[in-house]
Amino acid sequence: GCRVGRQRAAPVTRAPVAGLPRRQREIFALVDLQGFAPAAAAERTGMKAVSVRANLFKARKSIREGLLATHPSYSELSR
Repeated sequence: GCRVGRQRAAPVTRAPVAGLPRRQREIFALVDLQGFAPAAAAERTGMKAVSVRANLFKARKSIREGLLATHPSYSELSR
């Protein structure tokens, strides 16, 4: 289920991820791509957990908006 969808979406998400600010890109990669818990990502980066969550939220929002702009059919996935 989820893993297949993630693998299929991976090439499509590369462009929006590349456009993120460095911190957001770093946190998104650690948590959503590499599977680290936000607390572990905070420890790894020396950031506060609240900052990690804020960066992750902003990164996911930017990526979602970027995907919907270029692939409108993905809107079904966000429901």
